Amino acid sequence: MTISAPPDYMPSTAERRGGSLGLNHRLRLLVWLLVSWMLLGGAGCVPLTDRPEQPFELPATFSQQGGEVSHGNWWLVFDDPQLDSLISIALLENFSLRSFEARLDQARAVARRAGAELMPSLTSVASMVRSRSESATGDSTSRDYGLELFASYQIDLWGRIRASRDAALSDVVASSYDLSAAALTLSAQVVDTWYQLLEQRGQQTLLSEQLAASNQVLDLVNQKFEVGQVGAADLLQQRQVVEAALGEMALVKAKSAVLEHQLAVLTGLSPGLGKSSLSGSLPKLPLLPATGLPAELLHNRPDVLSLWHRLQAADHRLAVAVAERLPTIGLTARLQSSAEHGSQLFDDWLASVAANLAGPLLDGGRRRAEADRARAVVTELLNQYAQAVLVAVGEVEDALAREEQQRHYLTSLDRQVESSQIALQSIRDRYLQGVENYQRVLTALTSHQSLQRRYLTAQRELIGYRVDLYLALGGTCNHELRVTPEQSSSFSLDAHHE
Repeated sequence: MTISAPPDYMPSTAERRGGSLGLNHRLRLLVWLLVSWMLLGGAGCVPLTDRPEQPFELPATFSQQGGEVSHGNWWLVFDDPQLDSLISIALLENFSLRSFEARLDQARAVARRAGAELMPSLTSVASMVRSRSESATGDSTSRDYGLELFASYQIDLWGRIRASRDAALSDVVASSYDLSAAALTLSAQVVDTWYQLLEQRGQQTLLSEQLAASNQVLDLVNQKFEVGQVGAADLLQQRQVVEAALGEMALVKAKSAVLEHQLAVLTGLSPGLGKSSLSGSLPKLPLLPATGLPAELLHNRPDVLSLWHRLQAADHRLAVAVAERLPTIGLTARLQSSAEHGSQLFDDWLASVAANLAGPLLDGGRRRAEADRARAVVTELLNQYAQAVLVAVGEVEDALAREEQQRHYLTSLDRQVESSQIALQSIRDRYLQGVENYQRVLTALTSHQSLQRRYLTAQRELIGYRVDLYLALGGTCNHELRVTPEQSSSFSLDAHHE
């Protein structure tokens, strides 16, 4: 491609003699070159896509609404000071969460670097040259001092630099929501692990009581065996029941130890440093929390918000890729001085100002391919965002359905435990009277003890489904976990410390 000077341009005689163009004519030529490039390349401003946050139609309401409106950190509804302390420590000491904080700091630094390109740059160079010459008359030494200032600035004609900065800022916001999502997940892990630990400790207590009851039955069967009222098989079977309870106790203790280790890791402590002194029991759940509307998940779920801002960043980077195919205008200024003595350095200056127009002519399609890649990234993130919204709505509905049916299951188990207790007492009395065989006693005893353990596990599972609901709602009652880019990267909460 050849671009010639405008037809009405005629340099002056002085300019022809000096071999350079005057400033006004330089500017005229620069403007004409820019206009010519725009006409040849079809250049124009690079628009950003104004897409809606809601990628598809959402249901008007959830299947259940709930009525409990909480404020502050969501786990406070359990009214458990020990849990509050554990979560507070975890949010301050967990190493995985600290890595998310470091990622946020990295994103902020990248945004500052991208924004710096909007400002002109200034570079200074100071020099001193010492030379020595020898002649018949003697040696001589001289020094030359120099100082040079160089300034450059690129005019953001198509918004490329601003789009790059805005993409970095969107990454900052997305990273802040990644931190919020990580903190929300961590708090849920601590709650779930804590109540699993309390369940296992409850199982230990229950197994101790059942072991005592089984030993009583063993004493009874042994007495009958000694007087010949029952055979050796009944005695051996009851001994097996006692041993089974001892085996279950060993497994429960192992699970408790593992959960204590997991809790230590979540709170940033090394497992095995000491025996945990924390204790408690499973809480009674409050009313179902207010679920709000499905559309509110777009603003409540930090993982969804993170993907939304990643999508915005991809839109900005697409604009950058398109702008890379357009010409750029750069301005440079240079100021330099030299002298034999440092005191004379500022006496005389040589200044120059220049402008340049640069742009791609042939690149083998590299920039077009980059724009196509950036466009494909936008499409990928748009689909990820839509999928995340679907998953978010589904997780809320799943948690609501599980909790509702778990309550029915607990009601059924409660009735079964009550009935099995009555049946066991009746069968035991009949066995003492000699009108019932041992197998009925054994069946009733093992069934009742199994129902008791299942009921305790079901209580903990109900708490787990409630935790899943709070996690699926994504911060409806958890505003403190949201971190904005303007806030400090150090993460702190107002949870209670012991």
